[in-house]
Amino acid sequence: MAGPVLNIHDANGFPMAPEGATKTGATIAPIGRALGMTGLGCMYVQVEPGKRAFPFHNHLGNDEMFVILEGTGRPACPARPAHTCSRDRSSR
Repeated sequence: MAGPVLNIHDANGFPMAPEGATKTGATIAPIGRALGMTGLGCMYVQVEPGKRAFPFHNHLGNDEMFVILEGTGRPACPARPAHTCSRDRSSR
């Protein structure tokens, strides 16, 4: 049953990298429907250390928001190419 709470360990994730990929590597789990969302997409993405979740891309009809729960990440954003994000507030 869909509801406002989902244990992320109950999400049905699957690998999202082509076999033999060297730059990308992630497990993704679409969770919007499980949370009862009908007008907003939502995915849980676990990126392998040193890899990217997806190749550089853009969207014309939607926005993306990233929340880092653990570790450090660097968004592929031309406006801020050297910006690094971290869950650890002391690294700011």
